[in-house]
Amino acid sequence: NDALGWSFSQLETEQLRLRNQVQLFTLDPQQYTSAEVQLRYDIFVSRLSLVDHTRAAGIMQDQPSYQPAMAQVREFVAVADRFLGESPKQPLDCSDGTAWLQGIDCHRGRMGKGGTDNLDRLGRSHQRAV
Repeated sequence: NDALGWSFSQLETEQLRLRNQVQLFTLDPQQYTSAEVQLRYDIFVSRLSLVDHTRAAGIMQDQPSYQPAMAQVREFVAVADRFLGESPKQPLDCSDGTAWLQGIDCHRGRMGKGGTDNLDRLGRSHQRAV
C-alpha cells in the first residue's frame, strides 16, 4: 500500500514543521503565537492516525522498528497533550515552549538519529516491499 509510505512521510514532515513552529514561538512569542503551534500540533496528531492502526501494524509486521517508533510517537503525544491536547493542563507559554522543544528533540532523537529517520526508513522500506 503506497499510501502507508506516503503517510509516514507526512507524519515526519509534520513533526518537523511542529518543531520549527515551537522554535519560532520560543524565539519570538510576539510574532509567533501559541495558536500557530496549536495548529501544527493538531495537524501532526491527525497524521498519526494514518500510520498507527491495526491494518498498518499488520502491513508493517516485518519491520522491527515499527512498534518502537509508534510507541515513541505515542509517548511524545502524551507529553505534548499537557500543553496542546483537547484538554490542556496548562497553556503553552514561551518558557514552557523552550522546555517542550527540548522534549521534542529528545523524542526525535529516540525515534532515530538525525530526527525522524526511523519514520522515514519505515516509509521507504514499505514502499520497496510493495
